[in-house]
Amino acid sequence: MYLFVSPHDLSYAVFGLVEVEVKGSVGALGDLRNVETRPEGILKALLDYLKGHRLEPRDLEGVVIVTGPGSSTALRAGVSIVNTLAFVHALPLLLIQNPDGKPLLDLLRGASLLETMDFAVPEYGRGPRITLPKPEKGCG
Repeated sequence: MYLFVSPHDLSYAVFGLVEVEVKGSVGALGDLRNVETRPEGILKALLDYLKGHRLEPRDLEGVVIVTGPGSSTALRAGVSIVNTLAFVHALPLLLIQNPDGKPLLDLLRGASLLETMDFAVPEYGRGPRITLPKPEKGCG
């Protein structure tokens, strides 16, 4: 069983349980759920989700993560947590991008999950919106 994580929104993350078939297609989907949480609460929400299914991270075969696009803050937090979880428990990562904003069930059913990765990188879908510093006023 693979854990599915989509941390693309500031107010919630999506978790689920996924069977990945030998040919890389998605088999059974279990309990795909929106979990209300801010980015700083993703780890606790993820562990609570697993506990609710009587699972520990060590019970997983891997993690499927939607790497973007989405909120930069939510993606950065979610991807960091998933990378750490995968590293600590030696879990393979299967990465999916959703540039067209497909419903997650459709995205999963159409995904090819053959190539595993050692780590995920968030794909924000746009450049950063950085506030530039105000020019300093001269001493005068």
